[in-house]
Amino acid sequence: MIARVSTYANVDLDMADRLKAWMDGEGAATFDDLPGYRGSMTLVDRDNARVVGIGFYDSAGHAREAEAQLAEIYARGQEELPEDLRDSVHMRPESEGLYEVAHRDQR
Repeated sequence: MIARVSTYANVDLDMADRLKAWMDGEGAATFDDLPGYRGSMTLVDRDNARVVGIGFYDSAGHAREAEAQLAEIYARGQEELPEDLRDSVHMRPESEGLYEVAHRDQR
């Protein structure tokens, strides 16, 4: 399994909270059609206004294919997201990387 890790700095935490609420509701299936997608998690460092997004994929090839499709998803987000969330599609990570998942506890 591969994890695609994206780190964002100087995040609008209010926007992050609104995105979480949307993803927990009507946005839940946003990434389901990405190739080899196996779920995701988002970590928020409120003290430093940083967010780490982690997407899990079957393989590095799937993660790279998904990266290309994510650009399309973000472009569609301009029209499909609620108006108060549309600025979030302009956020760009300060770093990204692919990591082999050596261990994942799924309790």
